[in-house]
Amino acid sequence: MSLQFVKRHKIVSIVLAYFVIGIVYGVTGYLYRIVIGKQIVFSPLVGIPLAASGWPMMVYADLKHIGILPQDISTLVSIFIFIMIFVKASR
Repeated sequence: MSLQFVKRHKIVSIVLAYFVIGIVYGVTGYLYRIVIGKQIVFSPLVGIPLAASGWPMMVYADLKHIGILPQDISTLVSIFIFIMIFVKASR
């Protein structure tokens, strides 16, 4: 994603960043469940797109009720990266 694209198409870039962050959340959560040996209930073809659309609520629930998990850390890092991209593009 070039900075010119972000500068010209702000809404498209925000929506794209939202879904990329959601995919990062879904994939990291899926990999974390594999590593700890927890049973996978949904197929990644179903679970990752669902996580991509509703990740803010799931991150909030994780932080409030469970604690900090690896998918929360990767999600917050990717949010920070996209904020830095938007700030740099706006200059």
